[in-house]
Amino acid sequence: MEEALGVEYRGGVSADTIKRTCPVVVRYADDFVVLCHSEEMAIEARERIKIFLAERGLLLSKEKTSINKLEDGFDFLSFNIRSYPVSDRKAGHKTLIKPSKKAVKNFRRKIKELFCSYNGQDAASLIRAANPVMRGWCNFYRHSVAAEVLRDVEHYLHIRQKRWCRRNHPRKSKKWYMKQYFGRHYQCPNYGYTFKDPISDAYMLHASSFKIERYIKVKHGHVPDNPDQRSYWQKREKRKADKLKPGQKKIANNQKQVCLLCKQSLHNGEALDVHHRDGDRTNNSYKNLSLVYAICHNAIHHRSA
Repeated sequence: MEEALGVEYRGGVSADTIKRTCPVVVRYADDFVVLCHSEEMAIEARERIKIFLAERGLLLSKEKTSINKLEDGFDFLSFNIRSYPVSDRKAGHKTLIKPSKKAVKNFRRKIKELFCSYNGQDAASLIRAANPVMRGWCNFYRHSVAAEVLRDVEHYLHIRQKRWCRRNHPRKSKKWYMKQYFGRHYQCPNYGYTFKDPISDAYMLHASSFKIERYIKVKHGHVPDNPDQRSYWQKREKRKADKLKPGQKKIANNQKQVCLLCKQSLHNGEALDVHHRDGDRTNNSYKNLSLVYAICHNAIHHRSA
């Protein structure tokens, strides 16, 4: 596709920087966006892509294909890319990538349906169902300019939590269920209103607790499936593992950098606990130790109780 659009790189194909006069193609599966310097270049790029796809028996979707100005913004892969006017930059504008309004709206609806489906059940079941949803969505957007969006989601989540309490305890006062289900949890010391289960001590994640971390761009032409580039991908994983303590690094390597319970990557910024596999806390051999998320650690001991 880049060849069809006439994209050229400084220093050859193996280089990372595209020449300023060329368009930029960003693709994921069958979705792609072409960034151009002018509307005329965008129209020409669309015609070239039509020819490129026609040779392969494909067509551009009329509903999804459009030409937009960066000042007006556009949605791509559930993100909104838009240029905003600023006074502290020489160019006079700044491009920001944020979660799209449609993605936020769909997520709020999903959270609402999840909470409603657990009416009449205990808080621990609700927390176990909600946390993976929260973790996946927040981790997906935490590499963008999403701090404000995560705070809004946090506020909406708190509203759903209080409504769940009122529906499950209609004869109890607000003071009662706030004392029963909300409070400070040792895993969330910065929050005094953490939603938790009074029996199992399980707690619900805070959307605003996910730290915004800028994503390091993958070098041009590098893919995980290429065995010749294995060292490059190992260096990227090592950069994440370097944040762990020396003892935790060894345990994480034994687990292939994933949590023992949920099998998710250990590097999403959440609190980690050291779990003793045989339950004997005096046995601190590396074979007996595992790294798990604090919330998964609570779930392990709750199930064994």
